[in-house]
Amino acid sequence: SCAVDALQVILGTTAGKGNLIFQDYGKNVYTVLSRKKGRAFRFSRRTYYCYRGEDGAEFEGLGGKIADKTASPEENARYRRMKALDLLRQNFSDVFNTKEVPPPEQPYAPLAPSLACSACGEMTMSTRLLEAGSQGRYCIPCAEKNGIAISCPTPR
Repeated sequence: SCAVDALQVILGTTAGKGNLIFQDYGKNVYTVLSRKKGRAFRFSRRTYYCYRGEDGAEFEGLGGKIADKTASPEENARYRRMKALDLLRQNFSDVFNTKEVPPPEQPYAPLAPSLACSACGEMTMSTRLLEAGSQGRYCIPCAEKNGIAISCPTPR
């Protein structure tokens, strides 16, 4: 969902820092957690998006062109801009249900040094390298490509 991009920008969350946990359930639901405050809030979209601007006929027309892939780049941009501005004018509570939830126990992102893969030479988090005895350590794609059958990474 594009909303995940917005949350990263607005809240400073990222998967790399371990404070953005992505679970692809196909839902427009987001749980935001403050470890410092020990609080979490769950936001879920209330309903199908409905444009509320005065130029609804233009918006619908552009939406149709986008759906049948006949919209020009300018029309795509116009449609996105109209939708973004419309959403910004709406009350948050009209778009999302919000409730405080118990903060989930989320571990911090693991930190480990990077080492070179024995095949491709690309730096890889050491805990994700697969050890193949005297053959070396392999990143997962190289291990798969070279038929190295190892069931799990060796912890470092």
